[in-house]
Amino acid sequence: MHLFPALSKKYCQEHMSAGEAQRLAQFIAWAPMVFQVSRLMVKFGILDLLRDNQDGLTQDELVERTKLSAYTIKILVEASLSIGTVLVDEETGRFSLSKTGWFLLTDDSTRVNMDFNHDVNYRGLFYLEEALKNEKPEGLKTLGSWPTIYEGLSQLPEDVQKSWFGFDHFYSDHSFDEALKIVFAHNPQQLMDVGGNTGRFALRCVNHSNNVQVTIVDLPGQIGMMRNNIQGKPGAERIGDYPANMLDENTKLPQGEWDVI
Repeated sequence: MHLFPALSKKYCQEHMSAGEAQRLAQFIAWAPMVFQVSRLMVKFGILDLLRDNQDGLTQDELVERTKLSAYTIKILVEASLSIGTVLVDEETGRFSLSKTGWFLLTDDSTRVNMDFNHDVNYRGLFYLEEALKNEKPEGLKTLGSWPTIYEGLSQLPEDVQKSWFGFDHFYSDHSFDEALKIVFAHNPQQLMDVGGNTGRFALRCVNHSNNVQVTIVDLPGQIGMMRNNIQGKPGAERIGDYPANMLDENTKLPQGEWDVI
């Protein structure tokens, strides 16, 4: 009997050399520094400059163009050399963008993930050990004093909200087209959207069918955000709401003849 029958052979066999494994171990050990240096290389526009100058730029040129201090540039580009996001010509001292740096700069999912991890998760992850032991979101206190993150979404600072919903929408929006085929396979008229969030899927539903009525079930804070988000958009008049906390065992779903939930 296999303990993990669903795992592919990829995860059951060692493919790294000892040197590669050691480098990965070091990468893990320095991961917080790797993350923050790389994030600042993007935020300060250094990777943009290296991408746009095919002949590369020296540290002095980067100082001149970014208006950052020589010390800052030295720390960031030398760390990025070790990380692997930039390359350097030893003869000229000119830095250029590596393939990894290019993806860090231009790959949409990478940018979404980086913003999400920095703004939402980074400080809270310091409390991961306590969260796992206590089975509570112990790191949530770095954002607010709610029982769950969902109850605080409408109260998060604007930059944190932007990163949260940027992450949420990037991954969920890509599934909408396939989901609509399943949801509307039998031409539903009454649809309950549990956890409808900001109403993006509900809007897709009412635009997909002129006959469907959608009721979004979500926390009161999310209902308010949803109402602001769908206001004035086509089909919004066919989207209703039902404030409810699905983690409360006393919560009851709205009554009605639902074709799809």
